[in-house]
Amino acid sequence: MEKQAEQWKPLTSWASGNQALVEAVQASAHVRYVTNGHVLFSTGDPTGDVCFVLSGRFSIIRYSVKGYEVRLSTLGPGEWVGEMAALSAQPRSAFVIAAKDSTVATISKGKFLNLMQTNGHFATKIAQLLSARLNEASQRMFEFAASNSEDRVYSEVFRLSAPAVRPEIRTIEPAPSVTEIAARLSMARETASRAISRLEKMRLLDRQAHVWQVTVPSEIAHNTR
Repeated sequence: MEKQAEQWKPLTSWASGNQALVEAVQASAHVRYVTNGHVLFSTGDPTGDVCFVLSGRFSIIRYSVKGYEVRLSTLGPGEWVGEMAALSAQPRSAFVIAAKDSTVATISKGKFLNLMQTNGHFATKIAQLLSARLNEASQRMFEFAASNSEDRVYSEVFRLSAPAVRPEIRTIEPAPSVTEIAARLSMARETASRAISRLEKMRLLDRQAHVWQVTVPSEIAHNTR
């Protein structure tokens, strides 16, 4: 029982401790174990299942007409994937691929929509999620139109980082590759590499094997304005 409670801890956190909401989602879901490299969803897939990540990590990827890989984002524990396809009744627009062995709670389209219609707390949380993703997409569009390549890299590093124990430091863990940063921004790897190297020379970024430390977040934030 204790092990099961630990497994569902990301859902409890997402639900802000609302046990009734946790139980409502649990009652509608079944747990799946997904191995590294497994394609959870494919572009054009008509199925409407929605997944909540309990453990592991997933890459959201699209491919250009010339076959170039564009990594849109990376999702980890506590995040939803597939909700747009369920709500819009449109085929999936990207590949969702496990970046390591993972566990997800899967909800069918019908049960997901039923939760949206019958559980106000659930509907509010999903609406907040969609709003946050729309705001992020709008910000990316603005940066693409108004910023140069270096500023876009700075913005992405800041966006990927999270507060650490010390307030003057933010971290990105697990550490991304330069190729991943470039793919997320649809730019050449060399361009992203130059911007990242500049951050290191300015001592604003400390890259280690498994974690990046943003050492003066306010300075990177200033560079993105």
